[in-house]
Amino acid sequence: MMNGKTPYWVRCNGKGKPIGSRRYMWGSILRRYSHGLDPNIIEVDDHPLIAVTTIWDIMAKSWEYIDYPLSDKAFKIYLKTSLKNKRHNLKVWIESRKEYPKTCTPTHWENMKGMICNLSKVEEATQLKVTRGCEQNPSCLGHVEDEI
Repeated sequence: MMNGKTPYWVRCNGKGKPIGSRRYMWGSILRRYSHGLDPNIIEVDDHPLIAVTTIWDIMAKSWEYIDYPLSDKAFKIYLKTSLKNKRHNLKVWIESRKEYPKTCTPTHWENMKGMICNLSKVEEATQLKVTRGCEQNPSCLGHVEDEI
């Protein structure tokens, strides 16, 4: 399978998305490299281009993509998900009044504290919770209790 150039390999489907059991290891390493990015910036394209390109280059040098090359779109989706999960974890840490973790810079920590106290962000999050809970949107992907 490997041609010996890279230490790791992962299969990609026709759309360039990592598949199979090795995608979890690939995602774990991507999360490790993304710790330097500000989790308060939601869109990957809003991060400094040099930072995102550096992560892409590191992943390209250390991983061999079998069957199809990794697509830019799949990379950005995984990176965005990683940042979203980090935001959630930081929010839990802040609400628990813990010190910031080693994987977070003091600047990112303070930005996150400011973001979760921002009234417009709190209102937006509350609205999303209602919408995702299917309370006002019966056409959501989940089943309504009466249908079950």
